[in-house]
Amino acid sequence: MHGMMVLNLKKMREDNITDKCLKFIKKYKGSVPHHDQGTINAVCNEKILVIHPKYNVQSPMFTYTADKIKKMYKIKQYYSQEEIEDAIKNPVFIHFTDGFFNRPWNRNCSHPKKDIYLKYMEKSHWKDQIDDVKLNRNVTIMKEMYNILPFKIYCIFTTVIAKRKEKRIKKKYENKERK
Repeated sequence: MHGMMVLNLKKMREDNITDKCLKFIKKYKGSVPHHDQGTINAVCNEKILVIHPKYNVQSPMFTYTADKIKKMYKIKQYYSQEEIEDAIKNPVFIHFTDGFFNRPWNRNCSHPKKDIYLKYMEKSHWKDQIDDVKLNRNVTIMKEMYNILPFKIYCIFTTVIAKRKEKRIKKKYENKERK
């Protein structure tokens, strides 16, 4: 899952978190599971406080139930369905992750909360910066598969897609290292 963080920088400096993160990255030779999020989660494991989802309403919350999110991402503890529903109705921060919707700065975005983003974008210097980007091919396929496959099979399908993507990224990184 994607997230937002609130950091106590003073405490991080006191606990020497930067050095601990660098050691963790070296341990994995730069190929850290889940990149920066995986590093922070591993190093700060006992010091992470989970806050109400209204501070990080994510695209999957509009598509899946809390139970499905737990199964899909293999999460043991997650928000209740009531907390998710409250977050969707009363968001503080909306994290426009791709999901099935595309992002609101793309013309074809179908995100249920895109109007909030567009309202503020209209007031900015970037009001004319809407892109004509199509929904990613993999996302389009995953969206179709979600509609036709049993959820358990869909989870396997998304895991295979994610592993293939991770493999491609790792191969690309290794090729750059050789050059």
